[in-house]
Amino acid sequence: MTKYILAFEEVDEPYGMSQVDRLRLLYQEQVLSRSINELFQMIRMSGNKATHEALYGTVEEAKIIHRTAYQLATWYMEVYGDWNFEVPPPIKTQKILN
Repeated sequence: MTKYILAFEEVDEPYGMSQVDRLRLLYQEQVLSRSINELFQMIRMSGNKATHEALYGTVEEAKIIHRTAYQLATWYMEVYGDWNFEVPPPIKTQKILN
């Protein structure tokens, strides 16, 4: 998502940038608001922990990340997607886990 935003906003991405570097650049260029940047950072940090810690996370933490991803996807579609996009109601997390 961040790579697409950089391209859409015509912000040069130096070769070899990490996700944290892309987020920092988008925030510095005022493409991302503080609240949207924080959502991206939350998902990034959680993903890093899940990658490096075998038993990381609880079901409650997964629900929080799921809601965060929903918020980011909604924001992304409203800003970069179809102008006629209507936000679907969130699916109850319990239904997903069963």
